[in-house]
Amino acid sequence: VRGLEAAAPFLPPGAAASGYATALARWPADPAVLFGAANLAAGDGRAAEAEGLYRRLLAVEPRHAAGRN
Repeated sequence: VRGLEAAAPFLPPGAAASGYATALARWPADPAVLFGAANLAAGDGRAAEAEGLYRRLLAVEPRHAAGRN
C-alpha cells in the first residue's frame, strides 16, 4: 500500500483507484488501505465515497487521528 500511495501521482488516471480497489477487496479492514483509498477518493473529488471509507476506517480504528481530520 505504501508503494501505491507513493506511485499514485505518477500513474495513469484510474490506476491508483484500481489498485486501492484490489487492496480493499483483499484487506477490507486494513487501516492503511482504508486511509489511502479515502484520501485518494477525497483528492479526486469523490466526497461521498471518501466519507464512507473514512467511516469504515474509524469503525476499525476509532483513534486514527488522521482519519478523524
